Amino acid sequence: MKNKVNSADKRKMAVNSEGVRILEELYYGKLNPWEANFREGSEYDLLRKKIDNKMDDFEEKLSKDEVEAFRELVSLICDQLCMEESERFIQGFRLGGRLVLEAFQLPHTGSFEMI
Repeated sequence: MKNKVNSADKRKMAVNSEGVRILEELYYGKLNPWEANFREGSEYDLLRKKIDNKMDDFEEKLSKDEVEAFRELVSLICDQLCMEESERFIQGFRLGGRLVLEAFQLPHTGSFEMI
C-alpha cells in the first residue's frame, strides 16, 4: 500500500513551528539561520564565554596600540571565517539539491524492486 499525501498534509509540511510558510519567510527576509540563538549554559555558550574571558585577560597585558592591532587581527580572522562558512553553506546546499535531483531523475538500476 502506497502512502498518499493529501493537500492538508502538504500544507503542514511547508510551514514552520509557528505556522508560517518557509518560502514566505525567505521572501520577506525573515529566514536567517545564521542568527540562531544558543541556549544559556550550552556547550557553545560556555565556549564563547571562555574565549571572551581569555581575550579580556590577554588584552589587559597589552598596550592601547597593541589592543587595537589585536582587535583588528581578530576582526580579520572573523571575516575570513564568515566567508568560509558562507561558502560551505552554499556548497552544502548545492550538494543537497544535487542529491534530490539525482533521487528523482535517475532510473532505479538495483536488483530489488520496491514493493
